[in-house]
Amino acid sequence: ATAPGDDVLGVEMAIVNLYVRAPADLTGQGGKDFYSVTSGEMSMVIQLTDSGSGETIVRAFDHFKATEYTRPERITRVDNEAEARSAATEWAKALRAGLDRAKAVKSN
Repeated sequence: ATAPGDDVLGVEMAIVNLYVRAPADLTGQGGKDFYSVTSGEMSMVIQLTDSGSGETIVRAFDHFKATEYTRPERITRVDNEAEARSAATEWAKALRAGLDRAKAVKSN
């Protein structure tokens, strides 16, 4: 649904505590490489609300740490994007599973 109404859930998401180990744009960096044992980390906050009243139903927080290596590896923007997509995919799957469970409970 695109508007508030009965059986419509409001979803607000935010990425917080974002720590990236390689710059997004290497322009002006003089061809420097960046080495780290991880691409970084980030957290997601999600809030589900009753779209009609705006009342918060649930608020959740999850933290994601990128792959950690045993020794420093060259980290690029591509690595950052891949790790962010991995986190987003896992969070989307978790949200979908939670919504499906809630729908099943409501149906019973």
